[in-house]
Amino acid sequence: MTPAPVARPAPGDGPITAYVRRIFEDSRGQLWLGSNGEGVYRYTGSELVRTSTVEGLAGDQVRGIMEDRQGRVWIATDQGLSRFDSSMTRIVNFTAQDGLGAAAVWCVHEAADGTIWAGTTAGVCRFDGQRFIPFDLRTADMTAPFAPSVLCIAEDRVGNFYFGTDKGAYKTNGDGVERIAEAPTGSDAVITCLLVDARGRTWIGSMTGGITCTDAGATRHYTAPGTIGDNEVWTVAEDRAGNIWFSSEGYGVYRIGDGTLKNVGTAEGLGITAVQSIHEDRQGRLWFGGGGGLYRMQGGTFVEVRRTGPWR
Repeated sequence: MTPAPVARPAPGDGPITAYVRRIFEDSRGQLWLGSNGEGVYRYTGSELVRTSTVEGLAGDQVRGIMEDRQGRVWIATDQGLSRFDSSMTRIVNFTAQDGLGAAAVWCVHEAADGTIWAGTTAGVCRFDGQRFIPFDLRTADMTAPFAPSVLCIAEDRVGNFYFGTDKGAYKTNGDGVERIAEAPTGSDAVITCLLVDARGRTWIGSMTGGITCTDAGATRHYTAPGTIGDNEVWTVAEDRAGNIWFSSEGYGVYRIGDGTLKNVGTAEGLGITAVQSIHEDRQGRLWFGGGGGLYRMQGGTFVEVRRTGPWR
């Protein structure tokens, strides 16, 4: 464990960081911002603070952020998994020595039953309260060990789990693992983001194959050229109105609502063309992070949020 303090003020103006990889709001209303090499920034409501390896974070490249039901915030980094206690005064780090398949962690997810899952560059693991236990992603037709990089995890309302890997998308209900046939395959099989929306549709984004939506047996592909600007999709999110938002490298974001697809980007004031994260906060405000910093949607246009704000 690392004693307090676990953060230091982030003074001065300018972009939060050159590349906002992840955005997350915790139950206290604090906004967490994962960087590409500077650790994690946290807006407490009154000040912006930073936690890096200097303060005890496992790694400085942040790839995932999640809060568990005990109020602890988990940070997935390139050098392990960090857990802030609910008081934000201590950090516990987990690495391969604690059962993680690899030190490099891409994502962290709390299941409906409270189990913590972590996706690493060498498979996925479940936390038993003390250490991580590998979960076998082999399908019935596989005989050799299978431990792909697991970049994202999702769960639906009936307890099925979805894993996006660098070798396709997989699903399990606990009785076995199956490959999701509708997901991009071959050279497009690096799955970067997953979402099961409120209607039960599954959205699967990939690094080079666009984004795919499966709905009760029907499949829709959004790819370039034609439908979207670029096939590199890093994030997908659903807002409280039921709109689906996803990124397209170099083209900002796309919104699907009322059956229509709309590109939203520089014309509306979004200063990021390479969007990595989309998050809706408790007030219903949408935040967008990526190469160029942090933006918030306000009245149909975008406002840049710098270290000095505006936060509200």
